Amino acid sequence: MKNFILLIFLCVIVYGCQDLKYLSDKFSISSASANSYEYPIFINRILCLDLNKRPGLCALQHKHSIPLRIEVDPRPYSYLFFIRCTKNLFRKRFDVPKGERVELEIDPGTFQDFNGFSCIGEVFPNDREKVSARFNFLVRLVKADYIFREDIDFHNRSRKHLALGRYSLYSTIDGSTKKKKTIIKINSDTKVYTESYAMRFNQYGHEKR
Repeated sequence: MKNFILLIFLCVIVYGCQDLKYLSDKFSISSASANSYEYPIFINRILCLDLNKRPGLCALQHKHSIPLRIEVDPRPYSYLFFIRCTKNLFRKRFDVPKGERVELEIDPGTFQDFNGFSCIGEVFPNDREKVSARFNFLVRLVKADYIFREDIDFHNRSRKHLALGRYSLYSTIDGSTKKKKTIIKINSDTKVYTESYAMRFNQYGHEKR
């Protein structure tokens, strides 16, 4: 009898979890009208996210010698796409058919005389009225011969140790700084960043909440 009651209880819980009906926010202010940059756009194949992990607003460091790639996933509607960058170094406005992917590339020759630039864009869907969404990203351009620090990764496939890199002069681990530590033991929420002699940095865990 107890097992039967437990089964009924579990069925009610499962049904309740699945009973989340779609609700339109048609009468809410749109993200663009609120000056919130939220449209999901990929820069160099990485989704543009802000520090709160919301899509549509980001910054990146990019080498002078490499093309910058901009992509938008296929959408189940057609839309007008617009993008404009600093001093019109890149500008596009075109209609995107339903189900098509946007793939754009900014050639390095376009920004060779810049130390950085920013781009802003807006999307106007054709299946809705008076709504739109924006995106905004900042690019800081790095010398072509600069070498970024290696990524911090697990040591010898062990999930209990991290290899911080051979250039780790100072390693700040969960707020405590150690000197010349190249391998450390970690727990599930360890956060670390390291500093080399030349003040090149890498990090692990800080993207987690």
